[in-house]
Amino acid sequence: MTPAVEVAGLTVHYGEVRALDDVSLRVRPGRVTGLIGMNGSGKSTLFKTVMGLTRPDRGSVVVDGISPAAARRRGLVGYVPQSEDVDRAFPVSVRDVAMMGRYGRMGLTRRARAEDRTAVARALERVELSEYADRQIGRLSGGQAKRAFVARGIAQAIGLNPRRLGALLLGLLALTAVVALQVVGVILVVAMLIIPGSTAYLLTDRFGRMLVIAPVMSTVCAVVGIYLSYWLDAASGGLVVVVQGVVFGLVLVRRLVRVRRRRALVLVR
Repeated sequence: MTPAVEVAGLTVHYGEVRALDDVSLRVRPGRVTGLIGMNGSGKSTLFKTVMGLTRPDRGSVVVDGISPAAARRRGLVGYVPQSEDVDRAFPVSVRDVAMMGRYGRMGLTRRARAEDRTAVARALERVELSEYADRQIGRLSGGQAKRAFVARGIAQAIGLNPRRLGALLLGLLALTAVVALQVVGVILVVAMLIIPGSTAYLLTDRFGRMLVIAPVMSTVCAVVGIYLSYWLDAASGGLVVVVQGVVFGLVLVRRLVRVRRRRALVLVR
C-alpha cells in the first residue's frame, strides 16, 4: 500500500540554523496522525516541507506516491497553517472562505460550479459549521474561525466523484463496444478524437501535458491497432478504437481505485 506521506532523510537549514536533521517518517492512508514537539523543534518546518513550501537541503518527500508540488496541483493535500494573516473585518462569509480552497479547480473566470458548491457544503458539514455558512468570518470565535480554515483545506482536497467517473467509464465502454461492432463513420472518428483526450485528462491536470499525452497515445494506439488488424485480418479503424478504449479503461480503473482508497489528506497543526 502506498503511504499517504513518506519522508526520508530530510534535512532543512535556515541559514546557519538547522531546523530538521535526517528526519524520516511514513504515514499510512486513513490514519489520523499527530506531531508533538517543543517550540522551535521543527514541526512547522516539517509540515511546510511536506507541502513543498520549503525546499530541503537533503532527503525526499513523497505524498501519495508523487511529489508535493504534483499533489498540490491535483488537490490531494490541504494545509492549514498555524496562523492566518486575514482581515477579520473583511466582508467575506464562512462559505466564501471555504470556497477559496476550490479556486485552483475553477476556470479562468473563477466561477463556482455545482461540484464546487457541493464540495464546500461537505467540508463545512465535516467541521460542523454548516449553520454558520453565511456568517461573516470576523463574527466567529477563534476556534470556529480555525475550523473554517480547516474546511477550506478539506474543500481543496475533495476530488472527483467516483460515481461520475464510473458513469463515464460505462459510457465510453459502451461507445467502444458499438465501434467494435463495426458501427463506424462519424462515431469512429469521434471516438478516436475523444478517448485520447479523456485519457490525458485522467493522467494530468496540466493542459500543456495533455497536449503532449493525447497525440502520443493516438499514435501508439494507431500503430498497435494496425498491427493487430494485420494479424487478425480485421478492420484497422475499429481495432484502433478498441485499443484506445482498453488503455482508457485501465487508466480510469486505476484512478477509481486511488480515489476510493484515498481519503482527503489534511495536515492541521
